[in-house]
Amino acid sequence: FPVNWWLFKFKNNYDYLKRIKIVKALGETNNRKAIGPLFEILLHKSTDIEYWVLEALFRLGVSKDEILRVCIDALPHSLGAIYTLGDLRDPRAVNPLIQIITNDIESGKDSVAAVVAIKTLAKLGDRRAGKYCIEYLSYTDDSRGSSEIAAAYIELMGMPEPNIENKDLINKLLEKIPYTSYGDGYELKINLAIIEI
Repeated sequence: FPVNWWLFKFKNNYDYLKRIKIVKALGETNNRKAIGPLFEILLHKSTDIEYWVLEALFRLGVSKDEILRVCIDALPHSLGAIYTLGDLRDPRAVNPLIQIITNDIESGKDSVAAVVAIKTLAKLGDRRAGKYCIEYLSYTDDSRGSSEIAAAYIELMGMPEPNIENKDLINKLLEKIPYTSYGDGYELKINLAIIEI
């Protein structure tokens, strides 16, 4: 099938597993014309299949440097690009992510892009993500974003950094994690975090 047919199928199909199949099929075409549509899929908001798109792009011979450049150029408007930077695990992504976060914090906004950037920074293992978690929580009332930030912080640190002295903000952070997130060991990590305070 032609590349545009696969792209049309992807855009008109919301089934997660079928989308993965379509992306894999694009990667297996051995047709470099599939690269543009794959980037379009990758940068289109958040598709939750960034890993599979990356795999298809690599299969078509696209370099990590090229993917990194395209994703950084798409910031801050593409959530898919932000997630992909976390999957690439390249330290060159850190500064562009921090720029998204600091722009939001300085302007008092609480955009989804900043939340995803903080989570991605945590995924990259950059300990500054903890500081940005606390700063973000100090001014936002967005409970979903706050719970995402809190979960990112707990995941990054295992427990809050001992040198953070603002216990009120840490307690606020811990309260923001929804009870449903306590699976996967979060409850133990929260208890360890409280002990560490």
